[in-house]
Amino acid sequence: MKKITFLLVIIAIFATISQSYAIENKRPGNRYVPQSDKADYMRIKYYPEYATIGSKSRHRAALAVEFANGWHGYWRTPGDTGLSPVFNYDDSKNIAFIKVNWPAPIRYEIFGMQNFGYKRKVSFPLEIDILDTSKDAVVDLKLNFMVCRDICVPQDLHINSTIKAGELMPSGGGYMVNAAFRGLPAKKNNKNLAIETAVISKGALIFNVFSSRGYNNFDFFIEFEKDYLFTKKPIISVNPTDRRRATIVVPAPNNDPVNLQSDLDGNKVTVTITSGNKALEREFNFKDPIKEALRKSDKSQK
Repeated sequence: MKKITFLLVIIAIFATISQSYAIENKRPGNRYVPQSDKADYMRIKYYPEYATIGSKSRHRAALAVEFANGWHGYWRTPGDTGLSPVFNYDDSKNIAFIKVNWPAPIRYEIFGMQNFGYKRKVSFPLEIDILDTSKDAVVDLKLNFMVCRDICVPQDLHINSTIKAGELMPSGGGYMVNAAFRGLPAKKNNKNLAIETAVISKGALIFNVFSSRGYNNFDFFIEFEKDYLFTKKPIISVNPTDRRRATIVVPAPNNDPVNLQSDLDGNKVTVTITSGNKALEREFNFKDPIKEALRKSDKSQK
């Protein structure tokens, strides 16, 4: 009799653990249904990590975007044409800030022009800062997305979701949130991708890079705060003795190749590299060698 009772207790414990795990990891196909909205050529689904606030002032979410067959949208830097998406959360309540994180883009060419963006689907990881954790918070997110195929059409979509005040409880969409954040570009050199050196020359930026998977499915994107558009395809010279390493030459934009060194001096340049489903994003501050020499000379004379 004691053995039977003991076995029943063990079974009850395992059942409780299994139930808790199921609640934490439930999938939309079972119980969890995300909020969604759709327009003519795209659909969005909103996955919060938690249904309630608890004591967390920062919450995470994922905004999954699906494009109609053959249609595409744009990255934060769209390239030669197109418009970057606009996220508006002005009508949110008890929300201080919503940070939109950007997955790495793909390159596609349209009529000889280079464009950077997304096809089929993409998930934007969101970081939501809550003002008062003792009150409900309302995420009111409006998204304006330019999508293109043979023509370009603006798409307006809207999500309104409440995070209730109270003891922290998972929403059931946490697995989508985790997947979205795991898909972001790494911020540091790693065993898959690395930018080992970065220099500026007259008319080009030159990088020495490492890609563990080689360069068959590799791309390189540069963003600069001013009006430069680094959209030309990078020139990749693979090291013949180590196929994982290469020199990347990114030509200056057509509008001002002569003054590249001067214009980039002291300004932030964001570099994103992709190899298959791996990506790396790093920031660099380039120095004009002539200006840098003059600065050092001025300091030595003081």
